Amino acid sequence: MFLFYLLLVHAALGIALWKTDLLPRVAAKLGLGPAVRNHTDHFDRMVSYHQRTDKLVPEGSTIFIGDSHTLGLCVTAVVPSAVNYGIGGDTTVGVLDRLPVYPCSIANASKVVIAIGVNDLPTRSDDQVLANFASILDSLQNVPVLISSILPLVEEKTERFSVSNARINRVNEALKLLAAERAMVDFLDNRKHFDADGDGELDEQFHDGGGLHLSPEGNRLWARLLRDALKSSP
Repeated sequence: MFLFYLLLVHAALGIALWKTDLLPRVAAKLGLGPAVRNHTDHFDRMVSYHQRTDKLVPEGSTIFIGDSHTLGLCVTAVVPSAVNYGIGGDTTVGVLDRLPVYPCSIANASKVVIAIGVNDLPTRSDDQVLANFASILDSLQNVPVLISSILPLVEEKTERFSVSNARINRVNEALKLLAAERAMVDFLDNRKHFDADGDGELDEQFHDGGGLHLSPEGNRLWARLLRDALKSSP
């Protein structure tokens, strides 16, 4: 009887795991399977709004694609003809999934700015993040691209996020090398500007109090750095 009960429990557990995405997520975390695509209603809704915009984007616009950092940026303060395709909480997987939604925007873009990655770090390995970035660049290989480095954060204020600045730096260094290997890709390294005091973390005046998202002053600085980078790149 005990053996039958034990088998029944294991069978029920197996069915429960099979019906969820836990096993694929574990496999993805270990680098044994593809990244899991599990988008929120918010993501799907935002993409549907972007899709309605795509055919109306003027030729020569700069397209900004990213997460909540991008969403909170006044992109027309960077360059007058600009489109903001930021989605809060987005990841490199989300960007890969939604690039096909922007055929007109990308085909007519003077530049595509990619600012993504911090939301990947709690659940994906460095190799997975870099592989996704490479796939993003492969999808944009006929368009000039500017990768904006992953911004530092305040670790004490973002403990639940489980991301260290040391790891952000490691990924940024790899992204810099990845960009250098591509003819039409530039890399904007923001780190020394947002960590002016050199303590390895996002400076107090540049975040909104939560240690992750930018304050108005932080956005002003980022807009200036992006503007200068776009002016200096071909």
